[in-house]
Amino acid sequence: MKTLISMVLILLAQTFYAQEIIGPWQGELDIQGMKLPLMLHVNKDGENLKSTLDSPKQGAKDLPVSKTEFVNNELKFEATNLGVSYKGTLKDGKIEGTFSQGGMQLPLTFVKSTGENKTVFNRPQTPKEPFDYKTEEVTFVNPIDKNTLAGTISIPKNFKNSDKILVMITGSGKQNRDEELFGHKPFAVIADDVSIRAVILRGKGGHFCAGGDIKDMAALRVEAANVGSLQPYVDFNRRFGAMIEQVDQAPQTVVAILEGAVLGGGFGLACVSDIAISRDNAQFGLPETGLGVLPAQIAPFVVKRIGLTQARRLALLGSRFNGETAQKLGVIHEVVRDHIELEQLLADTIQQIKRAAPLASRNTKALLHRTLNEPLDSLLDAAAQQFAQAVGGAEGQEGTMAFIQKRLPTWAMDEQ
Repeated sequence: MKTLISMVLILLAQTFYAQEIIGPWQGELDIQGMKLPLMLHVNKDGENLKSTLDSPKQGAKDLPVSKTEFVNNELKFEATNLGVSYKGTLKDGKIEGTFSQGGMQLPLTFVKSTGENKTVFNRPQTPKEPFDYKTEEVTFVNPIDKNTLAGTISIPKNFKNSDKILVMITGSGKQNRDEELFGHKPFAVIADDVSIRAVILRGKGGHFCAGGDIKDMAALRVEAANVGSLQPYVDFNRRFGAMIEQVDQAPQTVVAILEGAVLGGGFGLACVSDIAISRDNAQFGLPETGLGVLPAQIAPFVVKRIGLTQARRLALLGSRFNGETAQKLGVIHEVVRDHIELEQLLADTIQQIKRAAPLASRNTKALLHRTLNEPLDSLLDAAAQQFAQAVGGAEGQEGTMAFIQKRLPTWAMDEQ
C-alpha cells in the first residue's frame, strides 16, 4: 500500500512539473553584444511535449522543435533543422541553461512570458479593419473524397456577377488562407489591394540570387537522418517550386532586375519574370549537375522560356554566361552597361506599366498563359468574350474617352 501511494505521489509530481513548463517562455541571447530575443512555446501533445520557437528580430515564427523533454526539472529541446539544442534547469520560475548551435554555446535564461510579451511582428502592409469591401467566409465540399476547401471571399463595392474573380490557392504546404509565413500574409495583402500593378524582383548587395544555400542542404541532411526518410528534401524542394509557380502566375507584371549572380533557382526566377533587365556583367548559369543535383523545380520554366534545345545544353554543361548571351538566348529582354542606365530603364519600365489599364493587364497576362495549354478554338471563343466585356467595362469606356479627349486615362494620372 505504501509503495502504491509513493507511485501515485511520483506521478502527481511529474504531472505538476509538466504543467509548470507548459506555456510561452521568453529569453535573450547575447551574441558578441548583439541581443537576439527568443520565444519558446511549450504545449502538451497527448502524453508528450511539443514546442516551437520564435525569433522576432529575424522575422521567424513557429519554427518547429523536433524534440522536447522535461524530466526532473530539466528541460531539453532540439530543433534539428536549425542545428539548435538547449539544456536548462527550471528553478524559481526561471530556466537557466545553455543554447547550442553550429559549435557555438551561449548562456540562455528563459522566464515565463505574459500575454503582453507574445511575439508580434511589424507587418504594416497587412490590411486592417474596417475594410472598404465585404468579406465572407466560404466552404466547398468535394462529395467524392469528402475534402473541404475553406477560404475567404473579398467582394468589392459595385461587384457584378459578370466581373472576373481571382482565386488564390497556396501550394506551399500547411498554411492558412492568407498563405501566412513568419507573419507575412501575401494573399491578404493582394486581396486587399488589387491596385498593385507590378512586382519588382531585385537582389541585395549587387547579386540577384545564387540559388540554394549549401548550409540548408546540410541541415536537411541531419533532419532526413533523424526521420529516416528523404521526405525533408522533397518538401524543401517542392516549396521552392510552389514559390516559382506563384511568381509565374502572379496577376501583376513581374519585373526582374538582374545583377551579379543569377544562378540555379535565381535563373529560374528570371525565367518566370514578365520583363527582365540585366547588367552586362551579370553571371547566368545552371550549376546543379556540377553539384550532383538536378534543377528539379525550375526545369519546366527554363524550357518554357528558352526552349528545350537550349535548356538541354545549359543544364547538362552547367556553363556560365553574361547578360549579352542571356539576351541572345531569350532569357532577358534588355542589357545595360552601368548602374545609372539600369535605374533609368527601371524607372521608364514602371512608367510604361502605369500606362496600361490594371484589369486589362491582368487579363492579358492570364490569356497569354492559357495559350500554352488550351485548344485554339475554345481559347479564341473565350478571348472574344473577354474582349467584349472589356470594351463595355469601366476601363474600356475610360480608355476610349481618354483617347477621344486627348488626355491620360485615370489609371495613368499619377504618372504626371
